[in-house]
Amino acid sequence: MSNQRCWLLLLLFWLIGFPLAAQQQFQSRRVSTVIICDNPVQLDTLSIVLNSVEVRDSMGRFVLPNFYSVNWTSATLTPSNIMPCGIYYVVYRVYPFSLSQPYYHRKESLSLSPDSIWHKRESLDYDNSFVDYIKGSDRLQKSGSISRGVVFGNNRDVSFTSGLNLQLSGELSDGVNIMAVVSDKNVPVQPEGNTQNFQEFDRIYIKVYGENADVTAGDVDIDGNSGEFFRVKRSARGAMLHIKSPKGSGAFYDITGGGAAAKGKYKRQQIVGVEGNQGPYLLQGADGDSYILIVSGSERIYLDGKELARGSDQDYTISYATAELYFTAKTPITKDSRITVEFEYSDQSYARFLTYLSGRWGGKSWGSFLNIYSESDLKNQPLGQNLTDYQKKILAIAGDDLNQAVVPGIDTVSYSNDLVLYQSVDTVVNGITYPVFEYSTNPVNARFELHFSYVGSGKGNYQVSPIIANGRVYQWVAPFNGIPQGNYEPQQKLIAPVKKQLATTGVTITQGRNMVVLETAGSVNDVNTFSTMNNADNLGAAISLKWDRMARRDTTHASDLTWRTSYRYLTSHFSPIDRFILLSLKETGILPLQLLLRMSNLLPVSWLGSRSNRD
Repeated sequence: MSNQRCWLLLLLFWLIGFPLAAQQQFQSRRVSTVIICDNPVQLDTLSIVLNSVEVRDSMGRFVLPNFYSVNWTSATLTPSNIMPCGIYYVVYRVYPFSLSQPYYHRKESLSLSPDSIWHKRESLDYDNSFVDYIKGSDRLQKSGSISRGVVFGNNRDVSFTSGLNLQLSGELSDGVNIMAVVSDKNVPVQPEGNTQNFQEFDRIYIKVYGENADVTAGDVDIDGNSGEFFRVKRSARGAMLHIKSPKGSGAFYDITGGGAAAKGKYKRQQIVGVEGNQGPYLLQGADGDSYILIVSGSERIYLDGKELARGSDQDYTISYATAELYFTAKTPITKDSRITVEFEYSDQSYARFLTYLSGRWGGKSWGSFLNIYSESDLKNQPLGQNLTDYQKKILAIAGDDLNQAVVPGIDTVSYSNDLVLYQSVDTVVNGITYPVFEYSTNPVNARFELHFSYVGSGKGNYQVSPIIANGRVYQWVAPFNGIPQGNYEPQQKLIAPVKKQLATTGVTITQGRNMVVLETAGSVNDVNTFSTMNNADNLGAAISLKWDRMARRDTTHASDLTWRTSYRYLTSHFSPIDRFILLSLKETGILPLQLLLRMSNLLPVSWLGSRSNRD
């Protein structure tokens, strides 16, 4: 009996001591230095203890949890769209195991009988590849519809219609996945603009992806946010390729590139708020045209410098079809509100092509990037206007002054019921005779087809008429004391093809508590590629240099400072794609350096200045 007690005591001491010894060898607290930009970052191979993550930036300051999200089981950190790129220090604790890995003593499929009703094991000698190819693999989920129809009427011939809507998702083969929304119907789906997120059927695309690469064809989003000067967000239709370095490799790289046809034309508009008026606020095109179609999901709304969220329960809603912006009760508008709207709208003047390349690569203590973006109209492929040789010559001699690229919008045509035609009449007002064009349906006198252009309020002699016809009708407005009272003129303002390009490159070097960032940029902005005049202002350049030195994280001395020195210079003709965030909070226009002094975890920002010749 005594021997049994001895064995029990020995077993008890062993069971208690084994976990203690294992805990002494296993260190649960980890500290990682990572580069965080857009993509999720793998922090560890083990699962992270819930709510144990702390993130500090390169200056040693805590990063709020709303700037990132953590998947505790897979140990990945995903930055939000408001988290700036840079080097961060992540402190966390881990479990001695991974919750995302399967653990089993024996596979379930091997434990079941071949004739089991729950799982039928297939013979190893039988090859199902051909059957899977014909029937489709169980790993590929498919849904959709095919429609057939017959269309006929009393004034048209019989015709047959066909349509296909297909959604695919799943695994094509080991490590290769597909996600697709395909339709052969040429029906534009325009969302209402009152929800925060759109459904996937609003886009038509095919995406094939693996662990380290993916290819997307169809509706793609170009979202560039690298460095200080490169900011671009476009919706296009084309193809994009993305490759990245495998997990666990010493050096990293992340490259995205492709080409696409633009869906619309970019516009940035400032709106003056009206006291107590939540909308609608009308968005206009580059030429002041109010009748535009906004590309869905392309807008970015800023109120007093803060980006707003779309949705009836958020900050604003937008009508893409009528180009009207509404603010919800959550975001009151006053006369002092500064509203900035960036959006894309359908512009069928020229076929526009985009090319995009963005790459980042580096190691543990250094990183570099290169961005190239080109957005140009194909001047030999006009869509909404058929340019004659005379009109091309007008554009060539106009240079950058597009107000000079104007031709008369009067054509003499034969009468047709399908056209909005005018007749020429003389109108006498206060003893003065004015030659006027008047809308007419008389087959004898209606011989003129007019093309009107918006010239500004009080600068034209015509305005939109309430007459309902198979097109917009304009009517003449008598001038008052020789001052025009209308907004339109029978003239055609020629739209010039434009070209905009930007290239940026930079390097980041981290050595101890020091981090140096150097970035250079060059831009090309040609507002009229038909003309070689006034090209001296097409080129621009910019440079930015920053030097950060962090205080020691464990210091208790107030004399140990965290400081930043930065310098930025932009030429007067530098033209970014989209606006970029300024480095400083106050533009002095005098000091050549930006200096930020802050005692580590003790004092707020006390002095800030910079030099810049561009807002």
